[in-house]
Amino acid sequence: MLETIRRPAIVGKVVFMKPVLERVTTTADLGKLQDLIRDTFRDTYWDTTDNREIEKYLDTEYSLPKLRSQVVNPDCHFYFLKQNHAVSGYVKLNFGEQQTETLPENSVEVEKLYVLPEYKRQGVGRFALAAAETIAKKQGAKILWLGVWEGNTSAQQFYERVGFRPVGKHTFQLGAEAQTDLILTKSLSEIEE
Repeated sequence: MLETIRRPAIVGKVVFMKPVLERVTTTADLGKLQDLIRDTFRDTYWDTTDNREIEKYLDTEYSLPKLRSQVVNPDCHFYFLKQNHAVSGYVKLNFGEQQTETLPENSVEVEKLYVLPEYKRQGVGRFALAAAETIAKKQGAKILWLGVWEGNTSAQQFYERVGFRPVGKHTFQLGAEAQTDLILTKSLSEIEE
């Protein structure tokens, strides 16, 4: 069963479909999700991280049994991002104790947001965050937060443009490599209803 959020844009008499968010709610799509995770993760880190560490990390953290346990966990939501019916990326939201850090207020974590290279700079990431904000608000959250690698300055700039602010740091263990992520938060009370 997929839960879908869709926003059409009308330009003149032509309707362009903006990105679509489809929640992964069954294990039937695990193979497609695993391939997408691997492709987008490699694209992001391949040139900056030991490739053997990337492969070990992907094999360990995104094995089919681990993905299965996350997809069926009610506090962990994976969503496919689609543009014109093609998968363009994915987002993973964590609720409650599934979050990787504890923040002082009721919060929702955007643990993962990855877009395939051919869909970057087309509004897919912005749409994904807007949808995450809507979902978080419906859950009663006051804060949306995420971690972004300190070496990914383009992602940091993007998140700051959409209202996220740095509040701290944490360590992200990528195989044997310890990387520093900046923790960014966005107050959901600032988001219009």
